[in-house]
Amino acid sequence: MGDLRLARMRTCLAGRRAFRLNPNDGAATMLAMEYVQAQWQSQRRMLLDQLWPASD
Repeated sequence: MGDLRLARMRTCLAGRRAFRLNPNDGAATMLAMEYVQAQWQSQRRMLLDQLWPASD
């Protein structure tokens, strides 16, 4: 779901650039959201690895 929201935000920012509107505020928000999404995914992978360790 987070990936979909980020994709929509990228599309919105691209549209703003196409109309020569200032996308800086939106771009800063998107960067923050991408950072949070990456952290969430990292924490999720770590938790899953702890719950179900890979069999070697």
